Order: sequence, then structure tokens, then C-alpha cells
Amino acid sequence: MQFMIGDLTESLARELCSWKYGGEYAVYNFSDWEAMIADDWGITNAAKRGAEYRSVHDENGRYVGFFRMTKTGAHDMEIGLGMEPSYCGRGFGSAFVRFITAFAQEQYPDYSISLEVRAFNKRAIRCYEKSGYEILRTYRRNAYGGECEYVTMRLRKESGIKTDPVT
Repeated sequence: MQFMIGDLTESLARELCSWKYGGEYAVYNFSDWEAMIADDWGITNAAKRGAEYRSVHDENGRYVGFFRMTKTGAHDMEIGLGMEPSYCGRGFGSAFVRFITAFAQEQYPDYSISLEVRAFNKRAIRCYEKSGYEILRTYRRNAYGGECEYVTMRLRKESGIKTDPVT
């Protein structure tokens, strides 16, 4: 699968809020759009969405995921991402993560790149490790839905990710 990056329009943001993950992954399901507006989620804010979020499409233009890049320090960038549920667990994850990582490196070449994942999500952790990330720390924090354990992962310097994303 080849990927392309686009704007995350309000229409696409609303669509991703309707995605439903099953089983233990249901913790990644978003609230309804109006509730998210009331809670001031960044994805509902047009200016923030335009500055930080992007959509990802396959070679046929199908909307397959999204990501967010947030500066967390002078030379630190955190990536948050999500893949449309029907694509999860089908072997596309590593290419998806590497593609997004390459885009982030292109946009912010001097930045350290990290991401955060719930500790139970071993599938995602393995995907991120295959994509060049390493575990930095595990910790507990309050999140939507209550307190849980998280893992912070950072892109290894020697990861070798230097692809040319299609934008």
C-alpha cells in the first residue's frame, strides 16, 4: 500500500470520530463530535486541526488514517496517529508509521521524534519497534476514560527512516 498525506478537514475529522474499534481497542473510540467540541478537543478546533493534524490516504484515495504532530520542546516532536479500524491488524501498520515518521523528519529535520501508546497495546508497541522506535519509559496518568498505564517511545537515531513521503 502506498500512502499520501492530505489535510484533515472537518468532514474527515468527523468521520474518524465515528470509527469503532472492537474489544480492548475500544478505548480508542472517540466521543461524538458535539461532546468533543464541548470538551475542547484539539481535533474539533479548525486552526489547531489545520496546524497539527493530517489525513492519510491510500493510492486509491481511500481515507485510511490520520496523525498529529505536536512540538513538545525546543527540538522535540510527538506524533499521535490512528488507522481506520478495518486496516488494523492487516500488516499495514509498520509502513503507515514509517511513512508518517518520514514526513515528520522532513518537516522537522532537527527534532527528536517520540510517540505515546497505552501499555496494553502490544500490537502497536511491536509495530512501533519494527518502525524504528524504542521504549523510553512506562508510567501511569489520567486519560479520557480514567487512569491507565502508558509507554513513551522515541525514534532511534540509527532507525534509517529516510523515505520520501508523497504529500
